[in-house]
Amino acid sequence: MVICIFENHENNEIIAVCSNPGCIKRRLVCFQCIIDFHNDHNKDLKQMAKLISWKSTLMQAYTAIQNHYNMVQQYLKLLQGFISISEFDRNQSFENLNYHQMEDDINSLLCFDQFQENISNISNEITKNIISLTPIFKSAVQIFSSIKQETVQIEAKSSTQLKISFSNQMKHEDIIIENDGKSARSISQKYYQNNFVVCEPLIPKKGSYSFSFKIGGWVMIGVCDIEKIKQQKFIVTLDEIPQIHCYMIENDGTSYSSFENQEKRQKSFTYSEYDIIQVLIDFELKIIKWIKPQTKESFQMKINPSTSNLFPCLALGQAWVEVINQ
Repeated sequence: MVICIFENHENNEIIAVCSNPGCIKRRLVCFQCIIDFHNDHNKDLKQMAKLISWKSTLMQAYTAIQNHYNMVQQYLKLLQGFISISEFDRNQSFENLNYHQMEDDINSLLCFDQFQENISNISNEITKNIISLTPIFKSAVQIFSSIKQETVQIEAKSSTQLKISFSNQMKHEDIIIENDGKSARSISQKYYQNNFVVCEPLIPKKGSYSFSFKIGGWVMIGVCDIEKIKQQKFIVTLDEIPQIHCYMIENDGTSYSSFENQEKRQKSFTYSEYDIIQVLIDFELKIIKWIKPQTKESFQMKINPSTSNLFPCLALGQAWVEVINQ
């Protein structure tokens, strides 16, 4: 059973899905959602019981498009082979050819003459279809991109931004805090050493919260149990990270979790210098999510709801990082 995530909806069960294209609220709908957000377009609500058949119908159409794509790919390979093997020089004059060159050219022309009418007719039909389909696919790509962007914006709006700053006490000695706690910089000469720095305040255990950083260099981003980090004196090796009650990602997409089997962890998106990374954590949904607003990429993992004392934290190599409090 899927439960509504909105406050004051008393963990109501999701009973429908909103299919109104202009609706900017969440697509999953409970009874209170209908009253609060969807009452003026309730005819566009699809009951959960009908959701499976609706998706099945759409997936059949999507499969047909995928099959069409595969056929087009095969057609392009054949077309490329035909162009490559024919190799006509349209500007070459017969007068400039010797006997053997002219005979080869004549044979090629005779071969093409056998097929050119059928090829031309079918190619003209394909061209017409491509011209007709081009604006449709362009529009579809724009809509899909817009949906992904709106999803990121809705998630950000649904969470409370946590006003954070770097702690002068909860950090490694080689990390310098600057700009009234809004930036941190590592002065360590050990490039591959993960020096941790923690941001305050503590993340509340109830609700959904977000915070953001601008990245400079090799930086691991996430949340961690402050007591475990203190025990390690704010230095943690890569092998130790899953044991310190943390959830983190790093520049190359490697992810670390103290809740899931490390060998089964998937890669997140990658990021580099000057990228902004947003972190969302929701204890009710039991997830943590990283978002790269520039590209709309995201990655999430489950969190252990029993984990306490989680703070925003980062591990710096020879790097710097800034808090983005919007």
